[in-house]
Amino acid sequence: MEAPTRRLRALVRVAAARAGDHRRVAVEVATRRGGSHERGGQRNSNLPHLAPHPTGPASGSLRRAADRPAETNGERDTTMAIVLYHHPFSRAANTVWMLEEVGVEYELKFVDIMAGDQKKEDVKKLNPMGKLPLLVDGDTVVTESAAIGLYLADRYAPGRLAPKLDDAARGTYFRWSLFAPSVIEPGSMAKAGNWEFRAGSAGWGNYDDMIATMESAISGRDFVLGKEFSMADVIFGGTIAYMLDFKMLEPRPSFTGYAERVRARPAYAKGEARNKAVMDERGLKMPGA
Repeated sequence: MEAPTRRLRALVRVAAARAGDHRRVAVEVATRRGGSHERGGQRNSNLPHLAPHPTGPASGSLRRAADRPAETNGERDTTMAIVLYHHPFSRAANTVWMLEEVGVEYELKFVDIMAGDQKKEDVKKLNPMGKLPLLVDGDTVVTESAAIGLYLADRYAPGRLAPKLDDAARGTYFRWSLFAPSVIEPGSMAKAGNWEFRAGSAGWGNYDDMIATMESAISGRDFVLGKEFSMADVIFGGTIAYMLDFKMLEPRPSFTGYAERVRARPAYAKGEARNKAVMDERGLKMPGA
């Protein structure tokens, strides 16, 4: 019986490590008292952590363990659906693309921004700005489109949609991900609105420098990291594609070619289909269409 006992002890150590230090002592004591975890085909009740998962809702530490994302091939999966507060005419539309790229289960919670529902208490208690997108992942709340994309890639697709933590490419990845909301969006608004400001004092500088810098990010490469697509291309490339659609950006070949490449992603088509389904279900028409 020595070999089965060693296997049992190994199983106990693994299970205890997963369940937490506070359960390890109880498990090991139960093992010493009960010996082998199976007797005459009956499972030893002293080892509840080795019993089949209950069919009903878990509670306490068992629920927390069940809800904890598992890792598979360096990526995470989750049994708890992510909730995206969503309207297809908001930046949340691009977040749907992010979720499709990551490949996790998610739910869309419709927020009627035309009726001002984003300013209601149930939304503002999560995001005092009263704006979309707003993503809830268990107890975690994430707002701001770029932040949501970076969070999703790091948590659920590390090494696939986000460079690994020790990869120097993360510098380039973050640079262009954050360039979109902090430079392109305000810089374009300043241009369209003829804002008066000192370029040296504004974080987005002057418009011509901004355009040249955008081109430098994709000049001579397929994506911002070269041949490899990443979440940075959903953020940076999604911004460029959107601005081209609404004629907010000069259709230079470098921009249009890049927009075509990022929109060729299967996940982009899935995201567009999901947004369209919401529009059809709600009878929504794009303003000006």
